[in-house]
Amino acid sequence: PILDSGELEYFSSVGLKRAMPVGIRMKFGKVRNDDELSNLVSRHGMEWEEVQIAADKIAETQSLYLTVFHCMTGAAETIAIDQLVASLLFAARKYFQLKQKHPSLRYFDIGGGIPPMISQYNYRNFLDRFLSGLKNLSHEFRLEAPAVVFELGSFLAEESGFLVHNVIQTRQTGDNDKKKAEYWNIIDGGLMAELPDVYITDKSFPVFAATGANNLTERVVLGDLSCDTDGRYPRKTAKEAFVLLPKNQEKQIVVFAGVGSYQKMLGGAGGAHHCGILEAGKLIVEDFSGKTCYHFIPAQSSDDVADRLGYTQEILDKMLEFQESGDMVYRQEKRSVI
Repeated sequence: PILDSGELEYFSSVGLKRAMPVGIRMKFGKVRNDDELSNLVSRHGMEWEEVQIAADKIAETQSLYLTVFHCMTGAAETIAIDQLVASLLFAARKYFQLKQKHPSLRYFDIGGGIPPMISQYNYRNFLDRFLSGLKNLSHEFRLEAPAVVFELGSFLAEESGFLVHNVIQTRQTGDNDKKKAEYWNIIDGGLMAELPDVYITDKSFPVFAATGANNLTERVVLGDLSCDTDGRYPRKTAKEAFVLLPKNQEKQIVVFAGVGSYQKMLGGAGGAHHCGILEAGKLIVEDFSGKTCYHFIPAQSSDDVADRLGYTQEILDKMLEFQESGDMVYRQEKRSVI
């Protein structure tokens, strides 16, 4: 466990049968000196003074010993590399100061925030500067360099998720002569339910063709089955409001890559989604001791969603009965009750 404010008391009093390694999280962010750190407002982490007191208390406890120092700056994609490195090396200086008194300290945890490999992030520049700076601090303090911990949840999950759709219709809007034509590929799904990051964080995803990939390409907009103006990809406000897909491809399949992190956070897996659009089936591929295993979760059905919303088969049968009765007044009355 990485201890935050108020948690040390619990872990030091539960009567562990043998000593357990723990960490401490320091309040941290885009800061590069003590003044910026003291003025930082954060809902996570202890003040530097609290960290030192907690480390001393852990050393006095027979059941705990300190191994991890946790400081997270933020999402690397939103921070200039020179600022990110400066912040992390400032935190590393605190690590070495703590290790001088507590030699069991071993890990420097910089938290999450490192983008996945499908991004255009300059990993080489970041790692060269960060790790060389860490090595210099190690020589300065005459202490062993820490093992650096990256908490790469989205880094690992994002790249293993793909959204696959059939193009069920192609169409053109606008006027070719006035150069206002827009070409659309309509896909068999709902983008608002499947890619909420597009609307919440303006995130974009790599899109590529699974069929006809060697054909000449054209600029198209992807539209979903809903009638909502937001049911499109990319958004109108995107820097490039189009994707490149093959021309004249009869059976076209498109793939959104890197969707493995947060895409079920609004409706949830198996929930009732925008416009009643059903979830696709899921194929999960895993490796167990060198053996590739497949697990298929069937596509959501309309009955699944109806049941989730409380429309049992009994109620659906009654609604059908009302519709077939031809008694408009009776039918409206009963439907309002349902």
